[in-house]
Amino acid sequence: MKCPAPVLLLLLGLAGTRAAEPSAPIDLGEELGYVRIHSSAEAEKVLGPVLRRDAALIVDLRYPTDGLAHYEMVGQLLEQHPTGKLLFLLVSPDTPPRAVLLVQALAARSLVLGATGSWVPAQHGVLVAQTAAADRQAYDAFETGQPAAALIAGKIEKDRYDEAALMTDFHGGNPDPLPPAAPDTAKAKPAADGAAKPVPTDRVWQRAVHLHRALLAIPRQG
Repeated sequence: MKCPAPVLLLLLGLAGTRAAEPSAPIDLGEELGYVRIHSSAEAEKVLGPVLRRDAALIVDLRYPTDGLAHYEMVGQLLEQHPTGKLLFLLVSPDTPPRAVLLVQALAARSLVLGATGSWVPAQHGVLVAQTAAADRQAYDAFETGQPAAALIAGKIEKDRYDEAALMTDFHGGNPDPLPPAAPDTAKAKPAADGAAKPVPTDRVWQRAVHLHRALLAIPRQG
């Protein structure tokens, strides 16, 4: 299947991206940044430089180490995010609903995304079809050295499921258009000795990137 041009550009832009330190910001191209925050102690140091950029931002809040203090600090910092720029907040089934509400109340222009079982607001929230175990596996894979490009590329099985198709689903009343089914790792054949293990796809991170690309494409279609 021919890779849609916007997705191809994304993959080319990320091809040389190595997995940075978990909290180091990543430039995903097309004025989109990604940052992963683990604790309130590192929030200001990590978010400060990113918020000075006039760009959209994905903030990964899925598995913090210090509870609500983390979310309150991040929310206060995100109040400085440039007006009119997209802000995506990634949460997990482990994220307490009150923490999600706390951050979103402080970061008003945000869209919350989380794997199946996560609590997301009825408005401005998207559940992504990925199990909690697969979500954590993909999250941890980045921490242990997998490149961002490998984790969010994922194979799109549906023909022409590009930004236009995604936004058609989204505006047609389906805020959670399903991605292709992830491989059933329980039924997969074990890898031969020495063979590379399959790289998990981070569906939540991937969905945020795809939505950003789709929303960028809307003015060009007008």
